[in-house]
Amino acid sequence: YLNYAKPDIIEAHGGWVRSYCNSLFTNTDFQKMYSQIDSDFNMNEICKAKENPPMIFWLRNDIAKTSNSRERKFLTDLQENLSVSRIKKELESCKEQDCNYVARTVYKFIPELRQKKVFFDVLNLFSNPIDKSILIGWDNGQAHEAIVNKLQSELINRDKGNLIIDADWQVFLKGKELTYVKENCSSDDYKNTFYLHVFPKDKNLINDQPFINLDFIFKQNSGIRLDSTCFVKQSLPTDEIEIINTGQYSVVNKEGRRSFINYWKATYKAS
Repeated sequence: YLNYAKPDIIEAHGGWVRSYCNSLFTNTDFQKMYSQIDSDFNMNEICKAKENPPMIFWLRNDIAKTSNSRERKFLTDLQENLSVSRIKKELESCKEQDCNYVARTVYKFIPELRQKKVFFDVLNLFSNPIDKSILIGWDNGQAHEAIVNKLQSELINRDKGNLIIDADWQVFLKGKELTYVKENCSSDDYKNTFYLHVFPKDKNLINDQPFINLDFIFKQNSGIRLDSTCFVKQSLPTDEIEIINTGQYSVVNKEGRRSFINYWKATYKAS
């Protein structure tokens, strides 16, 4: 989502910062794409601190006024002179490059384009069905489905890394990211909590604990089900791993006592 939608401004605070520390705010790709607005927090320190994280705003670097990006220049041009011909020129000149920014930028001007009665002239310039879906979302409640299906398909089919666990779920490792995949999947397969206990080589990362606890819930981790395949990712704090213990469990309260039910479990030991 981040690489495709590229929101201009992101705000997060408190528990929301903590929820996305590993997968987003300490991610090197994110730090290259965004800069903090009126702050300069060290996100590694913020994410490890016991205090609740403060409210933080980020601006995408490519649209900053000081940016020399094609997107910034295009945005400035449309702010000064919104015209069908300028949009057409940008589409023609970016054919050999990533043109997603064109639809993103035009989207900002939909009210003005409609007021000028040239919106559909602009829409007809676009041939990419995803670009069209972005631009007609204001008038078509199902337009987002094409975008979601495309992104989900790309996520599932892209390189997941090395298969390290082949159990009830397959688990793949690539760098600092785990991918859980299950074919012929139903809601029963992901309703229970995933436990993930990571033993890093660097013992300074565990803060006197036996392991790093990265337990997660499928839906809260943006897990998806496309056709009959379930797919969910979990980021790791390091790619230097000794052992990974994972599986699924639920907690049952019976006669005032809590007990754990394990549905499957598996271990990966780095060579």
